[in-house]
Amino acid sequence: MSVENSSVAETKILTGKIIFGAAVLLCLFLSVFVRYHAMSKWNMQPEMYFYGSTPMMSTVDAYDWIINANEYLHGIPALESPLISVIAVRLSGLFGNNVSKAAFYMVFFLSGLFIIPLSLFFYKAGHPGAGISASVFGTVGKIYYERTAIGRFDTDLLNLFFPFLVSFFILKSSKAKTHKRTYLYSALTGIALSFFDWWYQGHRGFTFIYLAILVISLVFYKVKYRHIVVSFLLCFSFSFLNEALLSLSNTLLLVVVFIIILSGFLLYTFRDAQKWDTMVHAIALVLFLIVFTVSFNILKPELGKLLSFTHRFTAVTSVETIKTVDSFPGRESFTRETKHYTPQVVMSTIFYSGAWLAVIGFLGFLVFIILNFRAAFILLPIFLIGLLSFKSEIRLAMYLPPFVGAGLGYLLTLAASPFRIFLNKLKKEILVYMFIFALFFATNFSDAYSYNPFVLINGKIYKGFTEVKKFVPPDSKMFTWWDTGYALQSIGLKTYHDPGPMTQEITYFTARGLTVTSQRELYSILCYIDRVASKSKVNDNAKEKIQKAINLTPNLKGNNVYVLFSNDMILTFNAVTNIGNWDFDAKVRQYKKPIKFLRETSLESERGILNGNIPVKSIITVDSGEIKDTQTFINNPAGQYLEIIKSGQTVLYILLMDEGIYQSNFNKMFILGIFDKNLFEEIYNDFPHVRLYKAKG
Repeated sequence: MSVENSSVAETKILTGKIIFGAAVLLCLFLSVFVRYHAMSKWNMQPEMYFYGSTPMMSTVDAYDWIINANEYLHGIPALESPLISVIAVRLSGLFGNNVSKAAFYMVFFLSGLFIIPLSLFFYKAGHPGAGISASVFGTVGKIYYERTAIGRFDTDLLNLFFPFLVSFFILKSSKAKTHKRTYLYSALTGIALSFFDWWYQGHRGFTFIYLAILVISLVFYKVKYRHIVVSFLLCFSFSFLNEALLSLSNTLLLVVVFIIILSGFLLYTFRDAQKWDTMVHAIALVLFLIVFTVSFNILKPELGKLLSFTHRFTAVTSVETIKTVDSFPGRESFTRETKHYTPQVVMSTIFYSGAWLAVIGFLGFLVFIILNFRAAFILLPIFLIGLLSFKSEIRLAMYLPPFVGAGLGYLLTLAASPFRIFLNKLKKEILVYMFIFALFFATNFSDAYSYNPFVLINGKIYKGFTEVKKFVPPDSKMFTWWDTGYALQSIGLKTYHDPGPMTQEITYFTARGLTVTSQRELYSILCYIDRVASKSKVNDNAKEKIQKAINLTPNLKGNNVYVLFSNDMILTFNAVTNIGNWDFDAKVRQYKKPIKFLRETSLESERGILNGNIPVKSIITVDSGEIKDTQTFINNPAGQYLEIIKSGQTVLYILLMDEGIYQSNFNKMFILGIFDKNLFEEIYNDFPHVRLYKAKG
């Protein structure tokens, strides 16, 4: 090749890189833009989405990370704090030292950060079109976008970034032209795994998976054995960097890491010396024993999680078929993100365009795997986790949009292949990019652009919580549903129940206390939770514990026990009633919705027939948490109750319910303001937002 031709080729390569980089930047821009656009809607209703300058969160788990951030501010070491919380604190200086505000704005930028390593992975693999498509469809794929939308401050933000970064480093290590570069990228793989473990705590099993992926990938790319051994040792050593940097109390791990690094150095130094063959094999054997021992003893719980995790491929549990033997029900079966759905539903959650485009992209990625197995193999761990959504929790489908997007891009690249007769490689890539973005804007952009996540704990509720804090002593504890637990704790209030790994026993008794019709039984349950309820995860002997709770001699351990109601509980009370009214003897259960939310009503006023076929026993009009009017139809003694809940002239809810729900403690105490004054005292009433009662000692 002449110098002139070589120069032209280099110019085309450089131009291709620039155009690819521009496409990646466009993907990053779109990722931030569609999420930030929702701010305009939030600013139109500041009382709903902000409390002063503090933005609300659209996931209840966000407040747990804010709690951890406050603990880090008060002296907890960084490496003992979640990385997500540490980053929020470090960035809070840009937002007037407001951690919540820093956390809020982190969402816009971290959610699309996976685009960088993922696009580079496909570029390095020789398929830039697939990389661009994976990026743009991945970041705005329906389920991923909604789990990382405005206010969703949670670990999902980087749960794609770190695995794709690790995958990129493994690919670079496997395709490196020199063993030194192989070592470098293997070490970077370990560092990335270390940060991933710091970010997604309690999931060290990913380290073992990717160590295996690294070794197998190096074998696929025909890297020499001795370089594979050194690469493995470097990756393993650096993958525990975050733990090795903790206090020196973990001496064993530090010693092991030192031995591994030293042995790796010796293996490299004497790699070509025949006389050291015996020593090399001996060191390899010793290292294997050390690694196996450390892995089995220190990390045995994580290996157990891995086995449990893989079991999900062959076992499905859902609320419809749960069978219990005298054990308390778990709330997981009543939470949408942890429920199991049909494959059609899973496919429809990947893109806004519906299942058809997702199916095409899914098939396209399978084609990519078949034709590019060596590169695709590195991505398989995350792809397989996404596939779990077909057999387990639907939330795992958030891992699928990038792969389905990559499949679309790969198919478009294959479809553009015949045009190589008319177009050179660079122009063909530009054509593919144009088709990708055109398809994206035609099928997904509009819905993503208009999406605004629901905020369960809005600004008015949060304001009520801060007011409650002013009325109660510092040692007070709140009896309330788990959704609000972290939010209350983040402002300094204590709770019995929160979204964390709480016992099923406490979940059940909280639901029962809110659901039953006896306020005396609610008081007994308060005493049981305050004095007796197990803090362990032993959830059996349910019937015996229930009898103990409802027959317990009323005697609160503390003098500051409160029952807290908030507006969000109206929306979640159907789930509460399913747990509170749990039938322990049933073999199969169906999820029930005893409260119906009505938008329009048509009532035959003389007969009390609602919407043509529903007999109504009473119509109750409620304003500011008090009954203002009651209309009873004596000819419908077994009819439903219709509650019209108002705030002034504004109708907030129209609820249709049966006798049991109407008489429940939740409805009586929160919505109607009816309570036993011998057992409770009303402390604060900002209905419909927050209402607080104190249990009398």
